[in-house]
Amino acid sequence: MTSAGTPSGVGMGESVGPSTIWLVLAWTFDIVFVIQTVFLFLYGAQYWFMSISFWFLKAGSEERCYSDQSYPPAPPERLEPYLQFSDEEIQYPKVLIQLPVFNEGAICERLLSKCLELEYPTHALVIQLLDDSTDNTPELVKQFLALVAPTKFRVEHVRRENRVGYKAGALREGMRLEPDADFIAIFDADFMPEPDFLAYTLPYFYNDKHQESPYYKDKLCSKGVACVQARWDFTNRYYNLMTYIQAVALDGHFMIEQRVRTHLGYYMHFNGTGGVWRREAIEDAGGWSQDTLAEDLDLSFRAQFRGWQMVYVNDVLAPNEIPPTVSAFKKQQYRWAKGSFQCVLKHLGNVWRQGNLSLWRKYQCTIHLAGYFINLIMTLATLTSCVLFWYSDRVSTLVGNLTPILIFVGLGPTAMYFTCILSKKIIPWMEIATFPLLVLLGYGMAYNDTLAVLEGSVKKGGEFVRTEKYGLVDGSGASITMSGSSARVTNGSAKSVTPAPTSKARNALVTKFSDYMGATGTFKSELVFSVVVAALLCLHIVLNGVSDPGQLMWVSIFFSARIFLVALVWHERRQTISHSFRNSMDPAFALAPHDAASARITRSPSQAALANYDHLE
Repeated sequence: MTSAGTPSGVGMGESVGPSTIWLVLAWTFDIVFVIQTVFLFLYGAQYWFMSISFWFLKAGSEERCYSDQSYPPAPPERLEPYLQFSDEEIQYPKVLIQLPVFNEGAICERLLSKCLELEYPTHALVIQLLDDSTDNTPELVKQFLALVAPTKFRVEHVRRENRVGYKAGALREGMRLEPDADFIAIFDADFMPEPDFLAYTLPYFYNDKHQESPYYKDKLCSKGVACVQARWDFTNRYYNLMTYIQAVALDGHFMIEQRVRTHLGYYMHFNGTGGVWRREAIEDAGGWSQDTLAEDLDLSFRAQFRGWQMVYVNDVLAPNEIPPTVSAFKKQQYRWAKGSFQCVLKHLGNVWRQGNLSLWRKYQCTIHLAGYFINLIMTLATLTSCVLFWYSDRVSTLVGNLTPILIFVGLGPTAMYFTCILSKKIIPWMEIATFPLLVLLGYGMAYNDTLAVLEGSVKKGGEFVRTEKYGLVDGSGASITMSGSSARVTNGSAKSVTPAPTSKARNALVTKFSDYMGATGTFKSELVFSVVVAALLCLHIVLNGVSDPGQLMWVSIFFSARIFLVALVWHERRQTISHSFRNSMDPAFALAPHDAASARITRSPSQAALANYDHLE
């Protein structure tokens, strides 16, 4: 036996002792940790690549790809013919506005009001409210439509007997009912499209400059533009710390990732809402499919496989609401993670079989599709770190040497989000201060998203769980109060209470502890996972101390993330924050005469945000 406690060798016929088994397990975990580090390195390098590519584009390197040095091409200042509502002799393309909703009566009024303000010829636009609700939303919609009748555009209130296919099924049914629509714009219930949204998105379907893009030059696209995706803006960015951090993260996704993918000719995806599709492209790609929960990502890749092009436009904004609570955020992320990994299993093979894609573009598609796989890797890294703590004095020297790589990985997302902030004309220094919290939120969500990835790997489709919407807008006078397991939305006084799902069988003390440790109590396994990691770490520190900073980093981030989520949940349960809300679920609001000035949301959130950004064009 060596001084380190490991066996010097095992002779013929000699039994294998506990030390040999321990050594084999030790090396096994070290190898697993190294493999995880390789995957983490690839994801971290991707963030660095996106950041560096963005700055090259800003410096004018797009000249290598685009003869006009500007792509996507900026649309005309205005589409003047689109404003001539009285001239019906001009042949305008017919546009179908699809609004899929489910039990969202509180904000359907606002959604319909904003869509009725769109600038487009009356005879060439139809609004479909695809209402699968099981509550009193249909009655509220009927009341609102009766109050505003006659409406500027034809409004169809579409009801289905069941929720077959969920959102994808509703969109498919809506298309069947309007077979002559040329273009289809999609907005979720919390979106507030600007009046000139169509005037600034439709030109991209007709602008010949898109043929200067890498899609055409590299023979990736042969059928034109399938979809134009606008940049999301956020009506409740400053509502609380939770929404502010999410806004910073989503800004990075849209302003850096989507932008770079469009400019370099990589596959990108429609974000599910806030965009316009060409009907021909949807049908050519096979239509909306319900075998994944990410119907937007699924259709985007199928369309691009068929030779269609996706365009992201940074200067067209689509204001919407960010989930203001941890529970709502976790539900949304769970659905996105599960659906994304279902698309990995469905499309990854097709990606690598595409003969017109270079090896680098195939790699980019893989990283794009498997974005949520990083959460599984981080969760496994936490568990293996806890195990490696127990024998770090034996064989984990190699793991300790990987610490610089882990630091490189950790700085990747920071570099991309910092790049996003620096691209704004007015640098919001508070966003820089949120970087550590953004890391903690992402790491704290790793286990939640890991469960989603695992479920998505073994199960097709699934229930489309709606993210709660409250109609929040920064800068007005109503509030949402989290108390215990319910969310109370008020406008100066209590107006309505929407109870969250609870189990009466659970002890109240256990419920509260589960809410705080698991951040919602949604997954009992998350609580068990947290307790097991805590027990392993604390026991080892008490017995042996700490010897490996690399392993300590992962576990320290894990506990910091748990504490941060607990603090957010505590804040939600105990604090009341005043912000804008118009609650049309209350009969007093639904039946009262609607004043156009008070019912209309101002354009200031979107326009103010647009003024703060610099543009590639």
